Amino acid sequence: MHRLIPLFFSLFFLLGSNVAHAAVPAAPGKRIALVIGNAAYPQPLLNPVNDARAMAERLRRLGFEVLLRTDITAAQLQKASAEFSTQARGADIALVFYAGHGAQAGEANYVLPLGANMNALSAAAIAAQGVSVSSLAGDLQRTGARGAVLILDACRQEYTRGGAVVVPGGGNAASHGFADTQAPRGVVIAYSAGPGALARDFWSPDSRNSPYTSALLDALDAPGLPMGDVFSQVAARVAAMTHDVQKPRVSFGETSARLVLNMGSGKGV
Repeated sequence: MHRLIPLFFSLFFLLGSNVAHAAVPAAPGKRIALVIGNAAYPQPLLNPVNDARAMAERLRRLGFEVLLRTDITAAQLQKASAEFSTQARGADIALVFYAGHGAQAGEANYVLPLGANMNALSAAAIAAQGVSVSSLAGDLQRTGARGAVLILDACRQEYTRGGAVVVPGGGNAASHGFADTQAPRGVVIAYSAGPGALARDFWSPDSRNSPYTSALLDALDAPGLPMGDVFSQVAARVAAMTHDVQKPRVSFGETSARLVLNMGSGKGV
């Protein structure tokens, strides 16, 4: 009998160690976000890091646990997304926000983190250097969250110091926006611009955010507003701010547009 006691405790501590290292699903009601801003390209963008920091701050005020990443590579983004997928498992709301460059290759969409050659945006280069939107949406889908939201303030125009617009890759604007794709089941994908169009990085010398992020921050001030209404307000505001040049869109992948991002801790909280 005495010989069995040490064996029992050895098994107990071994099992306890394995449990401690296992992935722990998010607690019921948990709201968690991965926020990414990429700006330090060879031709730097003005606002994505500002946008990411502003979104991270706002989401924290709304009760989200926030993981903020700025100026990361494709490999770092893929790792962050995979780890987030585990951390957000079973959450009430799992949200990913990306600000930076993006482009389409054929009918597929990609975000283009640091390291992508923005002067050689062939379809093959985009697919090789980018991270597909479908993979980010897939990681969100695997969380099983009641609300899985992917917000893409991407396909940014570049601005020189003199204020001139530079189209990434030197091609025409329509070839570098996102393709019109349907969100997978259980995921909402919000795009900052319409199919094939670029999103403005800058709109006013009085703002440190893109027009899309500015409008989103404003819309998130309203407590109790359903997500569908939030994105409708964002689209209307961005269209007005850009004189109908930029028209955001959203795709609800068989999920509820009635989910609420601001449960009551809006501006001033």
